[in-house]
Amino acid sequence: MRLAQTKEILQSSGLPDDVLAACLGLVDWIEFLGHDQAQFLTLAQIEKALPDVAEPDAILAALSILSTSEFSVLEVHGYLDDFESGPMTLADEDFRSAMMDGILAHPKSGELIERPREHVRLFYSMALEVVSG
Repeated sequence: MRLAQTKEILQSSGLPDDVLAACLGLVDWIEFLGHDQAQFLTLAQIEKALPDVAEPDAILAALSILSTSEFSVLEVHGYLDDFESGPMTLADEDFRSAMMDGILAHPKSGELIERPREHVRLFYSMALEVVSG
């Protein structure tokens, strides 16, 4: 999907003004970044990039819309925030298992992690099929 098409859909969607502003600001930002730089976007980075555009609640709503709708331009992934090894990106199936089933084996050691939801963090990436313009 083209980002310009996504913006057109958003503008005619009837979303509340603050959520629409957050969606459009986020689409503009990821378009500016491009695929290479938009592959590991944390919530903190996104909020920092849009400080004058929207409040945190509107940004969360925009992230949900832009990652789950029929015109989604973002994908949701996860990483393990490991104290000893640092952040480790999880395979999508491991991320889903950790979040939905509460089961996660450490990517390096293979040991089961207790309460994985407390150690897994979200990040977003521009969907591969998205085209600028």
